[in-house]
Amino acid sequence: MGTAYFMTDEQLKAKNWDMLQEAKTLRGRKASLEYEWGKYAASWSSLARAKDGFTIQFEGKDVVVLNPSQKLCEVERMPQAHFDIEAMKRLRGELEETATALGVIQRQLQDLGVGGNEF
Repeated sequence: MGTAYFMTDEQLKAKNWDMLQEAKTLRGRKASLEYEWGKYAASWSSLARAKDGFTIQFEGKDVVVLNPSQKLCEVERMPQAHFDIEAMKRLRGELEETATALGVIQRQLQDLGVGGNEF
């Protein structure tokens, strides 16, 4: 069976292998970004649970929530960076770009007969 253009069968296999490796890398990157986004969301949820009477302090690079009914016992500690809107925009943008790139390469691999479970 001939291949398109100037590729030998070995070159074609190498290109397909490269696509598969790129898909695996993108999938891992997407998972890491989603994990980080989840940490941001958890911090916002924790801060939202700090109702009336809770004390919020800023210590170094952290936001600390204290419960006055427990003698100002620390109930939450989260990085202030999780409340940086510009950082959140960058993270969200990178997550969306990675997801788009992964979607493109997944469709290309499906055209080659490679299923999602194989990468």
